[in-house]
Amino acid sequence: MNKRWDGVERRNTAQLRELAEAMLANIMPVQVQKRPVEELLHELQIQHLELEMQAEQLRSAQNALEESRDRYVSLYDFAPVGYLTLTDAGLIAEVNLTGAALLGVERKKLLQGRFTKFIAPEDRDRWYQHFSRALQQGGKQNGELALVRADGTVFHARLDCLHIAADGKAGMMRITFTDVTECKRLKEELEESRQILRDLADKVEMLREEERKCIAREVHDELGQILTALRMDVALINLRFGEHNAALLEKTQGMSLLLDQAGRSVRNIVSNLRPTALDTGIVAAVGWLCDEFAAHTGSPCVLHTNEEHIDLEEGRAVAVFRIVQELLTNVARHAGASRTQITLTRHAGKLQVEVRDNGKGFDFQATPQNKSFGLLGVFERAIALGGNVEVVSAPQQGTAVTISMPTKLNGDSR
Repeated sequence: MNKRWDGVERRNTAQLRELAEAMLANIMPVQVQKRPVEELLHELQIQHLELEMQAEQLRSAQNALEESRDRYVSLYDFAPVGYLTLTDAGLIAEVNLTGAALLGVERKKLLQGRFTKFIAPEDRDRWYQHFSRALQQGGKQNGELALVRADGTVFHARLDCLHIAADGKAGMMRITFTDVTECKRLKEELEESRQILRDLADKVEMLREEERKCIAREVHDELGQILTALRMDVALINLRFGEHNAALLEKTQGMSLLLDQAGRSVRNIVSNLRPTALDTGIVAAVGWLCDEFAAHTGSPCVLHTNEEHIDLEEGRAVAVFRIVQELLTNVARHAGASRTQITLTRHAGKLQVEVRDNGKGFDFQATPQNKSFGLLGVFERAIALGGNVEVVSAPQQGTAVTISMPTKLNGDSR
């Protein structure tokens, strides 16, 4: 029992009675006063104890509330991200210490100031659009903006906004923001490194194609001419000595067959290294790929196009040719298709190539792209050409791969 109650206990009985009677006379009806004073005094003591216990509970709840408030303030102020609360008019109503440090201004000087003055001029239109969209649509909105500190230094921040509309009151915009300058710099460096790797890969591919072209020319001109000369010599031996020597005639006929076979092999090698159809344009080259695919797999491959000629510089034409060749190779190896079709179209300076099959398909989202080297090469070639690739496939539903790219490097539609 506390000191206050102890003081009451030390009073004599007469004083307690007088006190109880006086209190009861003021708060109790007349009929209640007829109850014995001792009984009323006992009830009064019980009520007093109850009030003391209730007061103790209130003090405990208040202490817990203060501890919780202190934890919240600590978490709010020293969180690793900046917190802002804006009014619907764009004024700063609340800000934590981290947010004030990011903006480089003392917290109390930020309150009731406009947040827009910390947004870089080139991003203010985007901020107004973002802010208006968050007010109108509600829910969560996010984006990146360039912010300017009080000392004039610029940093890139990611903002996550949530508009809260209070009943009958002006709404508030809750904002968290973090400095992503370093992440953005690393991302740009990574993208730059990727672009350098793509450029190097593109250069290597160009050198490889040039080397293939040179080898094909040498094989065709040198080895082809040698085989032709040998074929003519064997034919001459047949004419001069074959009639009188049956064994020699049989031998030279066998040699002629081997020379013919070697000639066909040379032509196949030359075609694989550098198809002559490429010299007549990408449309003819893709048509040649269709014919070769049908001849080797036994399943039909049809080219659909309204284009007779598409003006592509040699490097782009070769890249498109290799992309289609790789896709047809994938179809032959993995799809188990009974029909394949290629659609070649051109619109507004862009070339679109679609390779579609009715094979077994696959779950593209579940297939790691770094494990599918054929598709990875297709993606990289298309990106190097300034294009993009779309893959649509599902198990037992076939596969469609669409490549879209500009016909010119600068997007010129001539």
